[in-house]
Amino acid sequence: MSTHASQLLAVFCTDIEGSSERRRTFGDEAMDAAIAKHNDIIEQAVSGAGGEVFKFTGDGVYAVFSNPLNAVRAAISAQQTLSSSTWTSVG
Repeated sequence: MSTHASQLLAVFCTDIEGSSERRRTFGDEAMDAAIAKHNDIIEQAVSGAGGEVFKFTGDGVYAVFSNPLNAVRAAISAQQTLSSSTWTSVG
């Protein structure tokens, strides 16, 4: 019989929908700034909910949480902040 306890982890993933098309339409500079802003918002939401970002994918972020409920909290916080932010530079 194993003596280690299993640990449940939750993985949180984001992706900016239509980022390739937006890059073609609005240009690299505007899209790079939008992605940086997106990543900052996600990082703050993740760290505020006790998670850890472990990978950036260009237009997405992966994070891990030891408590699945905290991953949900981070998703809600991130969505609220993303929704209330201004994104006019990239449509």
